[in-house]
Amino acid sequence: MWGECGENRKFEPINDKKMATANTLIKTERNKRNRKQYKSNILIRYRDGRSIDLFAKTGFEVMPEFWSMKTQTFNQANGNRFNESFTEEHQEKLRKDLKRLEDFVKDGMNRLKLRGEIIDRDSLVRLINQFHGKQTHEKETLAGYIHRYLEEAESGKRTHLNKRKKERYKPSTLKSMRNFETSFLEFQNQRKNRVFSFDSITLDVYEDMVNFYNARNYSPNTIGRNIKYLKSIMRSAREEGLHNNQEIERRRFQTIREEVENIYLNDSEIKKIAELDLHDNPQWDEARDIFLIGCYTLQRFSDYSRIQPEMIRKLNGKTKVLDLVQRKTGERVIIPIRPELDILLSKYNYSLPKTYEQKINNRIKLVAKKAEINEKLVVEKTKGGLRVQETKYKWELITTHTARRSGCTNLFKAGVQTIDIMKLSGHKTENEFLKYIKVTKEETAERLSKTRTFRKSPLKIAK
Repeated sequence: MWGECGENRKFEPINDKKMATANTLIKTERNKRNRKQYKSNILIRYRDGRSIDLFAKTGFEVMPEFWSMKTQTFNQANGNRFNESFTEEHQEKLRKDLKRLEDFVKDGMNRLKLRGEIIDRDSLVRLINQFHGKQTHEKETLAGYIHRYLEEAESGKRTHLNKRKKERYKPSTLKSMRNFETSFLEFQNQRKNRVFSFDSITLDVYEDMVNFYNARNYSPNTIGRNIKYLKSIMRSAREEGLHNNQEIERRRFQTIREEVENIYLNDSEIKKIAELDLHDNPQWDEARDIFLIGCYTLQRFSDYSRIQPEMIRKLNGKTKVLDLVQRKTGERVIIPIRPELDILLSKYNYSLPKTYEQKINNRIKLVAKKAEINEKLVVEKTKGGLRVQETKYKWELITTHTARRSGCTNLFKAGVQTIDIMKLSGHKTENEFLKYIKVTKEETAERLSKTRTFRKSPLKIAK
């Protein structure tokens, strides 16, 4: 008899090297005389270790003559047996549907285990119903809604409002939200025998979650990002009528944020890096060039690393410019190509080599170290919920984003109007732009001392 070998139970880790499997099969009655006269239900068997062995109907059927009982897959010797009711195209579609179902079941069961939920035949049936788009009457858990929310966001079914219009979530945002889901499941699993509902999210849970993240040395901004996603998803569920929990709107249920110690390179430091002889290290040379292109274009790595010849044009047949649409914001920017930038771009025929941000991050630090960017800086940050200070060399703090920040700051120091720099960088508000300007108080004082107001006073001071 085919049946359910595993009892209803909470999932417990098993010392078994075998991974969970989900396979489709059929069970035929051997005494059937004419197998062509009926269809057989296709079953799915889910196994995990020695204690979980479950069966359920998949909702798909197949004529046994097209199925091999030996291999439990489609018969490879169908020959001319295909007919109008079951063509080769039908078989191929059914094959793909069954493979998708197997993957869906394995992924779904794995997430149930991470949440500490019950693994039984009902779980399997619910997943199959979800695969076919059927509604279940079971009350959805918060973790279940988070998963559904992200799946709908990835498929494009769920969008978000941007500039009063609906847009799909960007891949970088989806990746960040998946990281939130993983960390939320880890947090939930640490709370024994507890599965969070919408109504169970309180200030106590908020404090518990922050402490959980601090214990793992998450940065305040990472913690804040996760809290932001939790609040956003909770609000979405409330708008859909799934709960009426107002706890997330309390002032204490706040999104944490910390100003990060972001540096910039001044013109002389950029010059030292640009003039460094790296002919004996092509990888460093390439990383240096790409970084400098970021300094001269004021763009994010995702934009300055993908420059192509078709992005280069001339204004009125004279001024050579870089014309691109930013990936993150969709903003179109037109950047005049200064001589230094033109030299670097022409070195690669205006088509930059494909590379990865982490590689540039690693290599540009070594390049800056070789260029003796050795200023010592005291960096203060929050670690594990405590404020700590560390002394770092400036070259250790350089990343791909330092290029964009350096370009903006150096133009600002040179007296270029803020509005003009924003047109190049793509910043939409002055408030956001000014966060990029890393001018020290000493530099500000020195710059102001050279202005007319501070050089000569129009007032006569009585002695």
